[in-house]
Amino acid sequence: KVACQVTLFFSHRDIMVTETNPPDNASNTTGGMQMVYVMSDIHGEYNKYRKMLEKIKFSDNDILYILGDVVDRGPEPVKILLDMMKRPNVVPMLGNHEAMAYPVLEKLAEKEFDFNKIDKDTMDAMRDWIDEGGWATIDLSESYRSKPAEISLII
Repeated sequence: KVACQVTLFFSHRDIMVTETNPPDNASNTTGGMQMVYVMSDIHGEYNKYRKMLEKIKFSDNDILYILGDVVDRGPEPVKILLDMMKRPNVVPMLGNHEAMAYPVLEKLAEKEFDFNKIDKDTMDAMRDWIDEGGWATIDLSESYRSKPAEISLII
């Protein structure tokens, strides 16, 4: 059963919370009634993401749908992705930033990748992604090169 639905509009600039009041007997702690949450446009803001989870008292019993745009712009997109992957009750959906990031990151992750031999389509995709804030994700991805298992799970 769902006690109520709480919708969270999250962006890299502000947090707005819109909610309906749960019934008196509702609880979003383990063993209580299930809560359904929605987030989007987190854009690499790991600390804000974690604060929001604390604010809503997100539990293993709840479900969180993330409607895209986890990566880019903010400083810690990979950290958010790794956190999401540990939570079976978090349901991610691709946003336009993930759609731009995926083919570029997949190409950069190839062992044979040679930046001097990059094809025009990949270069155009990379330029478009960087123009939309992708540099933050590329930059942080470099720090995870020493953790190939984590990066391969994301890509």
